[in-house]
Amino acid sequence: MKRKSRLRKRIRSSIFAVFFGWAAQAQDIPTGSWRTHFNYLKATLVAEGPNEVYCATANSLFYFDQTAGELSPVTAADGLSENTFTSLAYDARHQQWLIGYASGGIDVISPESIQTFSAIKDDPRPVNKEIRNFIFRGDTTIAILPYGAILFDVDRGNVIASVRDLSPEGEFLEVFDGTLKGDSLILATASGLLGNDLTGQSNIQDFNSWRRYAQEWSHPEAATQAVTSDGNQLFWAEANNLFTYAEGVQTIGQSGQSVTDLQFQQKLQVVDGLSIYEWENQELKTIEAGVLAPQQIAGSENLLWIADHEQGLVRKQGDQEEALTPSGISTPIPFQIKSNHQNILSFVGGYNNGVPAGNAGAFDVFDQGRWQNFDSWPSGVEVNDIVDGAWVVAEEAWYLATMGNGLWKVDVEGNFEQVEVPGLSNNSRLSAFTDDRFGNLWLAQYNASPALWVKAPQEEWKSLSSESLVISEILVHPFQNVLMCRLDPERSSGLYVYDFENQQSKILNTSNVSALPDANILDMDFDVMGNLWLATPEGIIFLPNTDYFNGSISAVRPISNGFPIFNGKQVNTVAVDGGNRKWLGADDGLFLYSKPITDFSSNSDIELISEFNRDNSPLPANKILKLADESRSGEVFILTEAGMVSFRSDASAGISPQGEVKIFPNPVRASFSGPVTINQLSADATVKITDLSGRLLFETVANGGTASWNGSTASGAPVGPGIYLVWVAQEDGTDAAVGKVAVIN
Repeated sequence: MKRKSRLRKRIRSSIFAVFFGWAAQAQDIPTGSWRTHFNYLKATLVAEGPNEVYCATANSLFYFDQTAGELSPVTAADGLSENTFTSLAYDARHQQWLIGYASGGIDVISPESIQTFSAIKDDPRPVNKEIRNFIFRGDTTIAILPYGAILFDVDRGNVIASVRDLSPEGEFLEVFDGTLKGDSLILATASGLLGNDLTGQSNIQDFNSWRRYAQEWSHPEAATQAVTSDGNQLFWAEANNLFTYAEGVQTIGQSGQSVTDLQFQQKLQVVDGLSIYEWENQELKTIEAGVLAPQQIAGSENLLWIADHEQGLVRKQGDQEEALTPSGISTPIPFQIKSNHQNILSFVGGYNNGVPAGNAGAFDVFDQGRWQNFDSWPSGVEVNDIVDGAWVVAEEAWYLATMGNGLWKVDVEGNFEQVEVPGLSNNSRLSAFTDDRFGNLWLAQYNASPALWVKAPQEEWKSLSSESLVISEILVHPFQNVLMCRLDPERSSGLYVYDFENQQSKILNTSNVSALPDANILDMDFDVMGNLWLATPEGIIFLPNTDYFNGSISAVRPISNGFPIFNGKQVNTVAVDGGNRKWLGADDGLFLYSKPITDFSSNSDIELISEFNRDNSPLPANKILKLADESRSGEVFILTEAGMVSFRSDASAGISPQGEVKIFPNPVRASFSGPVTINQLSADATVKITDLSGRLLFETVANGGTASWNGSTASGAPVGPGIYLVWVAQEDGTDAAVGKVAVIN
């Protein structure tokens, strides 16, 4: 049965390009630069300043400039030291923002710079140092932590006092939140509220000096996860029970579930993850809002800012609500990313050891510098765990394989239908999908027979393999009529090879491939010569482009400086860029290796070009999970365990035949140090830069379809203002001018 309806599509960046100055995202980034591709929807934190409103998810941070109406991510490229956000606050006295991290690290954002305060993080004691809240009192900042509180002077960078081990016996007592009441510091702990004087009349570092209000007020001790004050009166939450103290403990009411945030701005406001409430005239009322999962709030009754775990930052002004979110992906850590028809696809769904993860049926498409999010199915339509897919040019639609809900098709307008495949049920577990250069569609069924299906243009689906296999990825050989199917290493090992011209198949593993160090294949990619590169727990190898069914097969381990690379060291992912260079992702970073020193497929000598990690790049984490190369632009997408970023490399796929080249930035100032990128060239083209008189200034060979010029002559001298010609060698041996670069003062 086909089901047709409309899937909600969100193209956030195109909306904000009009209203919030987000047009820069729609452009190619310069060669050698980075950009982030985080999820900005799962918001947990929000704080308001005089103009900016900051909002954070677990691994991303951005702000909304109310005057300019612009959204701006804040990342490691801007100077952030970490990306595990646990608290936000604006310090009005010093006109700066404080960002707290799970490690205990603190970044201080001022108009001039971002500085890091690391005294808490550097404490050698093995305790949870997560920054849970900030409180400001004069020049003193108070950081609330699970073990207590740290009082420090941000400007001087010194700790004033350390409060810890607050149980009646001087042992660990967990602290969840804190506030000020007059000159007293109030802490919400696992045993109720504690308080102490901050005027110097009490030694706050002595656990015996703390008042234990549950005992004083004859109130049962209970875990208190949130507390706030209007300056004189305290309000606190124990699970979903709300209390205040006014000549005795008074019950305010109950929220729907455990409270996540308490604020007092003119009146008490309560957040519980489902709803927002306010306490007025001794009554707890629900604030009508369209948010789905509010976590924290800021602002006042007239203008409320909401960190929503489904919609990101939400601005509520009276009855008007608006979600303000930068372009990003639908989930913090996608199950898979892949390159497809000059797009990057991100899939939310997943499975573990063959069991569907139960993730929402969402996928994202990065095209022309913008993320399109397909993430909301109509009521009554159950689609979960989209794990793979591809754009089918002939049908102008996305085909999507799900792990438990069969095969689906979605067009650019969001119209969708479930695809009928004879012999497959609507709840089949489908684990891989791809198309090929002939227009064929290839589909894998997980751990069931038949394992493989194909649909040729203008034909019906038909099954191919009667075997039951656990295929997790399909690649079509660029030069042979062969499928390479990577088997799920959690359930099997090796590569399933299928010759669709001669209808024969075999499994490649350590028993029939010599020098294969490990049959558990974690990732794979073809290079421009048809060699298949394999990432394994024992390193990186490649299978030469050969006849897989006749004769012996030997794996080749690449050599650099006379030694095998990653010998015995796990490589998680591999991607080959348009310059035939190899990008390798491991647990300790990202590595770029050159194309072979010669063009012979058996040659294994390569050179290390670059190495990236958290210390020398904006990578959010060292562990690389998956790589995808967008061959048109040369932008490499890097999924880490803490989020996704991309790097614009100086290599792209060559264009044949060569058409109009792209030169950017152009014009450039005389002080510009480059690089100027010349893109959309034929593969490995020779590129020359001359002045208008024809004098040769610079010559290079493109990396695939991209060449770079640093604005200097061959001797390294910068060129002056003027017009410079870009020449490319033609097939007949002559040079043709293909563009100009303007250098201005």
